[in-house]
Amino acid sequence: MNCSLLDGEDFFSNKFQTFDHKQLHKFTWNFAKPAEPVQFCCSFILEDGTMCGKQCHGKKCLGSHLYGAHKYCPEAYINIICNQCPFCEKPFANTSAANRHIETAQNNGCCPTFASKSNAHLAPVRPPLEITCRHLDCLESFETLALYNHHIRNNHPLW
Repeated sequence: MNCSLLDGEDFFSNKFQTFDHKQLHKFTWNFAKPAEPVQFCCSFILEDGTMCGKQCHGKKCLGSHLYGAHKYCPEAYINIICNQCPFCEKPFANTSAANRHIETAQNNGCCPTFASKSNAHLAPVRPPLEITCRHLDCLESFETLALYNHHIRNNHPLW
């Protein structure tokens, strides 16, 4: 089976080249590949004052490196200990959704409000068995999630 495709140099003159179907697939695959993978560099400052500098191929890889090698976690994520935002107290389906919410809130300077009807009543809040502030300068324990949320709002605000 043969396919027609506009070829590189002849593209603007609207001349068609004929390719075998396998060659066409190979051409489009090679065309879609980026020249070099995007590099993300770790800018964490080490104890000796130098920058780590580890090269990662993506944001997720860099995030895993920061947490695994340097025990670094973005401040917004430190506040999330369950599926509820400690600032607006809205429950989410899971902690990942709560993390996305808090990241948006940090970027906007407040928790986002939604015009559509919320399904928050469908997501029960699931607090951890031990409720402890994860900020390294604090590490205070709490008996209830409400006390923890109050502590976060008053002592570790994001905006």
